[in-house]
Amino acid sequence: MLDYKNNMLYIENVSIEELAEKHKTPLYIYSMDQINRNIEKIKKVFEDLPLKIVFAVKANNNIKILKRLGDMGIGADVVTIGEIEAAKRAGISFKDMVINGNAKTEEEIEFAIRNDFFMINVDSPDEFEIVEDFAKKLGKKPNISFRLNPDVDPKTHPHISTGLKKNKFGINFEVGYLLIKEAHKSPYVNFKGVHTHIGSQILEVSPFYDAFTKVKELISRLKRKRISLEYYNIGGGWGIDYKRTGEGLDLNEYKEKVIPILKSMNVKIIFEPGRFLIGNAGALVGKVLLTKINEGKRFIFVDIGMNDLIRPSLYDAYHHILPVKKVKRPEIVADIMGQLCESGDKVAEGRKIPEMEKDEYLVVCDTGAYGYSMASNYNSRPKPEEILIEGDKVSIIRKRETINDMFSLIPD
Repeated sequence: MLDYKNNMLYIENVSIEELAEKHKTPLYIYSMDQINRNIEKIKKVFEDLPLKIVFAVKANNNIKILKRLGDMGIGADVVTIGEIEAAKRAGISFKDMVINGNAKTEEEIEFAIRNDFFMINVDSPDEFEIVEDFAKKLGKKPNISFRLNPDVDPKTHPHISTGLKKNKFGINFEVGYLLIKEAHKSPYVNFKGVHTHIGSQILEVSPFYDAFTKVKELISRLKRKRISLEYYNIGGGWGIDYKRTGEGLDLNEYKEKVIPILKSMNVKIIFEPGRFLIGNAGALVGKVLLTKINEGKRFIFVDIGMNDLIRPSLYDAYHHILPVKKVKRPEIVADIMGQLCESGDKVAEGRKIPEMEKDEYLVVCDTGAYGYSMASNYNSRPKPEEILIEGDKVSIIRKRETINDMFSLIPD
């Protein structure tokens, strides 16, 4: 979606420099065309399977974007009352919501049961008891599945690994097997299936193959007890090519090796994409404030802080960086840093980049997922504006936060 025209960077057919001048920086920009392209890729992989897509709202909670996804029949994977409210305001029906989370509050569980959510993914034996108690109290019979922990190494950053036995998510298979037998007989719940989500930003097919194979074996074991599943929620986790080196998840290999396993289960598939659907559809624009050399070390200071994009500071995550103006200049190695009062306030370290001058713009690529949704007001910085590009149309989908907005909740 990003390309140079006459040495100026464009998103789709819109000049990023013009957007930055008009809307100021830092500025999040999303491309609806790129979101649509990503959705088509997902559908092509699962074209031979019955599929329900529920978008992981934690990746990007902008209501205007959720509205467009909902209009395409995509549901919502939610984990808090706030995410439920975002999806609701976007017009997504409760009947298209799946609620996840390793320690749901009673408020969240009761709300999901009372409003007939599509599915409650139960994360523990204790939570199953709470669900049954509320179901009995409310006279409702909710659809549930059990989140299983397959103890598979997703080969990703430890902070976004969720499918190992040391992680806080899910139920081991033996306990899960017993819970499924209990739920199958329960008069208070509709047991519908199982759920696995082994992590995020996974770049190899083998962890998915290993996890799904374990689930297939469990399904066979359950069939011998005359217990069948209607759904298998395979979670999300597809990695994207942040480094622009072709390292994204190989979808052809996934389709060749993984889809046959899912087909053999004879169940309906629920898929919870977040990053893959929107990650590369977002860009964060910033401005160079000044440059500095300390003992030979170069710094480029920009108006993007860890409050705007925390992934580089939190995960040491790589984001490709492009100058908005393509000018022939010497290439340097520099740390690209924010202006917050933290040594870890960084966009990139040791990055090769053409020399840049004060007031020039740069773009941090692939920030559509876990960008704004993880933003904060650290150092009392207001959050950025968000805009959406649809063809040649530019829409403000979240206004820039003001100082007054930040302090509006403090009573007189």
